[in-house]
Order: sequence, then C-alpha cells, then structure tokens
Amino acid sequence: MFRVILFLIMVGVSACASSEAARKALMPYVHDYNEMIRWEAPEKAAPLVAPEAAHEFRDWSRDTVEDYDFQEWSVRDVTHESEVTATVVIERKGYQVPKYIEKTFTSVQHWEYIDGIGWRLKEGF
Repeated sequence: MFRVILFLIMVGVSACASSEAARKALMPYVHDYNEMIRWEAPEKAAPLVAPEAAHEFRDWSRDTVEDYDFQEWSVRDVTHESEVTATVVIERKGYQVPKYIEKTFTSVQHWEYIDGIGWRLKEGF
C-alpha cells in the first residue's frame, strides 16, 4: 500500500513539474513569434502557428504585416487557462505604410501546448 501511495505522489509531482515546465516555456515562443512579426518575417513566424490556423494567419499577415511597420511590441498580460492553454495580450506600436500614421494595436493571442512540439498560436495573430 505504501508503494502505491508513493507511486501516486511521484506521478503527481512529475505531472506538476512537466506542466510548470510547459508554462515557463511559453514566453520564448511568444517572444520569437512577435519579434518575427515586428521584423516583417511572417514566413519565419508561420511554424509557430497551429496548423489549423495557417490559412487565417496567411491572410492576416498578407493584409497586416505588409501595411504596417511595427516598431515595438510588449506583453500586457498572460493568463494560463489550463496546463496546455494560455492567453497572452500583446500591444504593438507602429506606422501605417505609406502614410506613416502612428497606430497602437492590441492583440489577444491564444496559445496551445502540444506535447513533443511546443507552444503554437491558435488565434489572435
């Protein structure tokens, strides 16, 4: 009986550790994706987008990234809804090209953790 209880405790600690590792791993994905968008490289950001959102991302990047010159971005909020889902609120500042009118955008990004792959952006590009 003691071994069963010990085993269950170990499994629980292991699950908590792996979910905590997944949570900590989110921010490098968020950083890499948003830096690639800032530097107008949506083709490099595309692998960080969930496969089911790829078409929508292509449309968004064609319509947005080409029309705006993003100068900076920042994380405003991070919420983990579960061990494998998170919402990240991003603020981007930039200029509408060719008018050079300064704009500020707020994007609510929904991320999902996929075992063996990592975090992928599902919506809110």
